[in-house]
Amino acid sequence: MRKKRRTVEQLAGEWIEARKAEVKVTTVSTYNYTLFHYVVPLIGTCCLEELTTQRISEFVQELREKNLEARTVNGILRILKMMLRFAEEREYRVPDHCEIRNLKERGKQAGILSQEEQRRLEVFLREDQDRTREGIRAGIILSLYTGLRIGEVCALKWEDIDLSEGMLYVRKTISRVQSFDQKESRRTRIEIGMPKTENSFRQIPLPAFLRIYLRKIRKGPDCYLLTARRKYMEPRAYQYQYKKIMRELGLEQCNYHMLRHTFATRCIEAGFDLKSLSEILGHASVSITLNRYAHPTMRMKLQNMEKLRDVYLGAV
Repeated sequence: MRKKRRTVEQLAGEWIEARKAEVKVTTVSTYNYTLFHYVVPLIGTCCLEELTTQRISEFVQELREKNLEARTVNGILRILKMMLRFAEEREYRVPDHCEIRNLKERGKQAGILSQEEQRRLEVFLREDQDRTREGIRAGIILSLYTGLRIGEVCALKWEDIDLSEGMLYVRKTISRVQSFDQKESRRTRIEIGMPKTENSFRQIPLPAFLRIYLRKIRKGPDCYLLTARRKYMEPRAYQYQYKKIMRELGLEQCNYHMLRHTFATRCIEAGFDLKSLSEILGHASVSITLNRYAHPTMRMKLQNMEKLRDVYLGAV
């Protein structure tokens, strides 16, 4: 039987439709944006059999000319590889040999709040008396001391916090996703769904000081933490409120995800068991935690160097 001929754009549409039944809506939205923002405009009219190693190299160069980071380009190439495997399964005409090489990514350490910046933030959150920001402050404190992601905080209800058992349950997340309609490619909508991965479903033990704090501001079980009402606050609005506070502190450069990075780093500095930390963060494996966060800070390096005093013989 003669194999069918397809363009990259045709394959992209078929692949997206097939993936809708297999992955989360937010994941499909990411695929959709990547394909129709980067792949289709550059190589959409190419037939699959034209995707030689040389043509892929030219495609990568075109992406680099858009000043995309290596990590972003590799993400685009990963989707392209999945599409080509899908094409082979459908027995479409694909290139006999096509090597897709990933770009080398430079290691980038996660940004964190310094101890002094963290202290300033905590003092502000403790002393701020604005009742309208009570939930906002609570969300920041929880992310700083449990590592919750912004979408997880936005989806958190008081019924997810068991203060008698001292446990917080991560069950949902709120995301703003891209519209699937290409004619309305700039439109987005709110999606309330399951956490990003199976490991993101988790229960986090709360230390005593957090339990005491949360008891003071506890609301009804069906109320959202951030709003104290049955209506949620979406991530974009919460991000705005967070940045407003950080501007007041002169910490405009500190994005919300830095709270999660700061939590993980402080845990490592305190000597946390890495397996426990990995599960609290909702990582699939300890290696992810190690690669992302186990970079010693200068303070940790100095503390370790000071241990040499125990072996110093006074020879210098």
